[in-house]
Amino acid sequence: MRLSIPQLLAAVAVAAVVTGAALVLSGADKPLVASPVIIREASAAPIAVAAPVEPAAPVAPVAPVAPIAPIAPVAPIDAGREAAAITTLPPLDGAAVWLNSAPLDAAALKGHVVIVDFWTFLCSNCQAALPYVRKLDADFRDKGLVTIGVHTPELAPERDLNNVKKALVKLGVTYPVPVDPDFTIWNRFNNRYWPSIYIFDKTGKLRYHWDGEGDYAQQRALVQQLLAE
Repeated sequence: MRLSIPQLLAAVAVAAVVTGAALVLSGADKPLVASPVIIREASAAPIAVAAPVEPAAPVAPVAPVAPIAPIAPVAPIDAGREAAAITTLPPLDGAAVWLNSAPLDAAALKGHVVIVDFWTFLCSNCQAALPYVRKLDADFRDKGLVTIGVHTPELAPERDLNNVKKALVKLGVTYPVPVDPDFTIWNRFNNRYWPSIYIFDKTGKLRYHWDGEGDYAQQRALVQQLLAE
């Protein structure tokens, strides 16, 4: 069926209205506008400002080091400190055997200046001091000096009596030697070292004590003094 012009216009108008309404409902009637792109600047964290550095305290000057005092020489051990319990000549009995002499006692030694020398034949310090002891014996034996060499062994070979006898011959020891393997005489003297020399006056009083080598001139002078008393 053919429509008349007025009918066509009316139909077109209706169609336009319908189409418009559809566009409105769909939102297509709005202009297409691009959404703006928002660019944000990256915000840098604020830089912390360092606190001002406190000035360092001045270093105190180092006190000068005091000079080291010189070490005082060690005083020789004397009878008053090392052998305080020994003031008179102790008994000499208790030796295993006496060589070069019969056993000597206080009665036999009365009125004599007496040297008691503790030694042992393998001791190098004893060997170094021995010539001075022999010299005292040789020079003053006939003037009233009695020298006694107490042989107290330190090492196993020194405990052999035959070795001791051979050593006396080899070392030229001719004065009385009590052999003291059990340290009987040693302990009576409260002795501690090899060699150790004790000098007693004519009454049996201890007048001198020396441990080790040395002091030979003093020993000789004292023997002469005690013999003259």
